[in-house]
Amino acid sequence: VDFAGAKTISEVAVFSVQDSYVAPAEPTLTQTFSRYGVTNFTVQYWDGAQWAAVAGGTISGNQNVWRTISFPAVTTTRIRVVVDGAPDMYSRLTEVEAYESASPGSVPPSAPNVAASSAGASASASTAYSGDYSPAGAINGDRKGASWGAGGGWNDGTPGSFPDWLQVDFAGAKTISEVAVFSVQDAYTAPVEPTTSQTFSRYGVASFTVQHWDGAQWATVPGGVITGNQSVWRTVTFPAVTTSRVRVVVNGAADMYSRIAEVEAR
Repeated sequence: VDFAGAKTISEVAVFSVQDSYVAPAEPTLTQTFSRYGVTNFTVQYWDGAQWAAVAGGTISGNQNVWRTISFPAVTTTRIRVVVDGAPDMYSRLTEVEAYESASPGSVPPSAPNVAASSAGASASASTAYSGDYSPAGAINGDRKGASWGAGGGWNDGTPGSFPDWLQVDFAGAKTISEVAVFSVQDAYTAPVEPTTSQTFSRYGVASFTVQHWDGAQWATVPGGVITGNQSVWRTVTFPAVTTSRVRVVVNGAADMYSRIAEVEAR
């Protein structure tokens, strides 16, 4: 897609063909496909010399008709969607949208955060650096990670060894379609309220997988494998699932440790 001149964008939405393509409905963030959509794709932008993938723009295992990718703002004259896989022989897209500012689908949701300790949730982890970096700090309602090192978030205790995981158990079974992962900000001693365009370079989680408990085992949510992340606030949306717990499996980070300031689920 070539724009009418240079534009600063921070979000691209990709719409796949619905299974009932002869009588399609207005798509929603939880609508899925099984027949004609694009499952694996990369969102790229032209940096003036070459095509570059947007941060977190490599998507695999997608089943969402409406898939939105948010990333740190870039200024560009064009974007493209490179399709690497689909359920059948063809690549099909019904619409591609790019936003200069957050779209309605990216507005912080009003649904309650069922991963909050105030909602009765509890947290555990593979390891913790010390009691001051307890997993409980990642569900205390503070997205900034204030008081880091004194209960402001989770830090694993096995430097340089991945994967690590942070698990959140809800107060009973909950139906969710979104998990937000908040990384530690570069300026962690004076953090600000995070935005969807804020990035990190020092302490965040770069590669992670969002999973839910299906009653018998851990299962990755569709589109839940994230690589190349640089966003402090990274939201993963997926078709609604009913589960009693979720976990974030960290496979890579900006340095030796897995650190998460907050996890939310809606």
